[in-house]
Amino acid sequence: PHGVLGHRLAEKAVSSLTAGLIDTIDLGPGMEVGEFSVPRGSRLLGKRVRESRVREETGVTIIGAWIDGELQLPPKPDAVIRQNTVLVVSGAPEELEAFSAFARAVGPATADSNRIVIAGYGEVGQAARAVAVEAGFEVTTIDEHDGEHVDVVGDAATKESLRAAGIESASAVILGLPDDSDALLATVLA
Repeated sequence: PHGVLGHRLAEKAVSSLTAGLIDTIDLGPGMEVGEFSVPRGSRLLGKRVRESRVREETGVTIIGAWIDGELQLPPKPDAVIRQNTVLVVSGAPEELEAFSAFARAVGPATADSNRIVIAGYGEVGQAARAVAVEAGFEVTTIDEHDGEHVDVVGDAATKESLRAAGIESASAVILGLPDDSDALLATVLA
């Protein structure tokens, strides 16, 4: 189960950075449902769902959204779309492709770091690293024990280790620490 967790955490991190449709499900001829994590630089940022013009511009319907940690089915029309809001959309395959192009990052925001920091290189961290590397990301790992693919040997719940891993310039951080207290502390420090 830890490997599955690491795999899924990395998939979510990668999808939020690559700004494409994820978890697309075919509902039948000409109809699919997919999730889209809104990236930094998207034209949708800061807009209310009702003002997004997604249906008019692409043909898809926003049927749900994860906004501020809350799943809204359907999304509230006045809900504001923020970075990493996950929109659940439905439409024909070509409409989903049009939506992906419409909602992607534009301009200089697309030139962010292509690096992910993974704190903890046990079963979760190893699975997360495999997914991130396969997706083409540079990975920096932190672990208390030296080993293959461990870049920073140290406690991930300290500023020193996080800085040594280059946390300031990373696009994402995946925490695969065995202790919840350490994970919370690393989250606060990151």
